[in-house]
Amino acid sequence: MKYIDEYRDNDQVQRLIEAINNAVVNSWSIMEICGGQTHSIARYGIDNMLPDKISLLHGPGCPVCVTPTYIIDSAIEIALQPHVIMTSFGDMMRVPGSKLDLLGAKAKGADVRILYSTLDAVDLAEKNPDKEVVFFAVGFETTTPLHLTAIKEASRRKVNNFSIITSLFTVPAAIDAILSEADCKVDGFLAAGHVCAVMVYHEYHDISR
Repeated sequence: MKYIDEYRDNDQVQRLIEAINNAVVNSWSIMEICGGQTHSIARYGIDNMLPDKISLLHGPGCPVCVTPTYIIDSAIEIALQPHVIMTSFGDMMRVPGSKLDLLGAKAKGADVRILYSTLDAVDLAEKNPDKEVVFFAVGFETTTPLHLTAIKEASRRKVNNFSIITSLFTVPAAIDAILSEADCKVDGFLAAGHVCAVMVYHEYHDISR
């Protein structure tokens, strides 16, 4: 695959840093949207390489972090029902609601399970017809197709005891909400490329303007 080695070419990186230093005249606050971007920036020390006039802000790219408390409370309330198996990805288990998290609900006797795919929840529902298997689905545009595929698959198999509680968002709407704040100090965004691969990039034109 092309452009992999180039990312690890120290000489090219230094030239880019120098070009950025030469180009930056005023102070800039740039927000990265994707959690993967935040991870890479921290892991490779990119924030320390940039000139002092550039400030990096961490945006809403982590779906766990932008899940409203009331939805977590709803998921916990459902999980505590005796006929329910509540499932989700592992990163949702310790996210606090107003009183409990999902692991706390499990400690109280709820059947809460970590899965790696929404389709695994469909399999679980098929094997447990006497239970309502609920998947707590969080994410942005990139995870939505997986959840919809699970719903379609459950319908195809006639699995009627599978359902989803959703907390799904679109990235342009999140950016628009940030920009609409009266005291917004963001000068630019690093958009999430993988989201554009799913949704294309047309919605970003208005934001850019």
